[in-house]
Amino acid sequence: MPLQLQLLEADFLDHARTMGTVNGHVMQGVQFDLLGRRVAYWIFTYHPGGMLVLNPRGGILSQPVPADQILHTYRVLRPGQIPRRGRG
Repeated sequence: MPLQLQLLEADFLDHARTMGTVNGHVMQGVQFDLLGRRVAYWIFTYHPGGMLVLNPRGGILSQPVPADQILHTYRVLRPGQIPRRGRG
């Protein structure tokens, strides 16, 4: 079974993406369903501090990556915490 892993810095998560969706919501780049389960992570296709690849409207693009394709590790400091940049 082939396996490929890619390590990404926390900066790749689109922390500014917060919005409601038809089936839940997105909070700080993490998408949740109506039951509060993580269903996707909004990831930039390029490092936001590196080479700027702009979309036609301006800005760097992020896209949802299914949560079952992400191994997200961070230090939990409180219940219900959504990881933030610089907090491990």
